[in-house]
Formats: sequence, structure tokens, C-alpha cells
Amino acid sequence: MSENVLVVESRTEFGKGAARRARRAGFVPGVLYGAGEETLHLDVPGHDLFLIARSTKGAKVELQLDGKKIAAFIKSVQVHPVSRALLHVDFQLDK
Repeated sequence: MSENVLVVESRTEFGKGAARRARRAGFVPGVLYGAGEETLHLDVPGHDLFLIARSTKGAKVELQLDGKKIAAFIKSVQVHPVSRALLHVDFQLDK
């Protein structure tokens, strides 16, 4: 699993404008959720996510957030229908 490591950042801004700013900066907005856990809003490096998500849907990844390692699955990836740019990603905790 060492090849599927994403260093992510926590997101503090929400909404359409914040998501657009994140995408312009090269990030893809995302969420991490799981049973009984608080939902985390994330900024994921776009190119790194593209390289992992193109290989398989449902790929197991290791998210590194503030020095913590979190095991998760890529649950869904939203893609722009024309430009094929990544718009949003959902991660589900691996418990």
C-alpha cells in the first residue's frame, strides 16, 4: 500500500467559491467519512489523486493528515463531463 499514499490537508472553507479556489490551486476538494466517525473535509493534491484514481475505482489509500496515517477507500470520484477534470472525491474509512 506504500504506493497509494496521499498527503492531504484539512479544509476550513466550504462552498462553491472555496472549492473553485482549491481547484485553481491544484487541489481536489474531498470528504472522509465512516461509521461513527466525524466527517472530515479535505484538500487532496489533484495530480496525485489522478494517478491513483485512474488505476482502479475503490482503491485502498493511506491518507496522511497532520502526521496521522488513515486507511481509507476511494468511494467515489466526480469528474467534469467535458474537461475530465477531477471535481470531488469521497473517501470511506477502512475499519
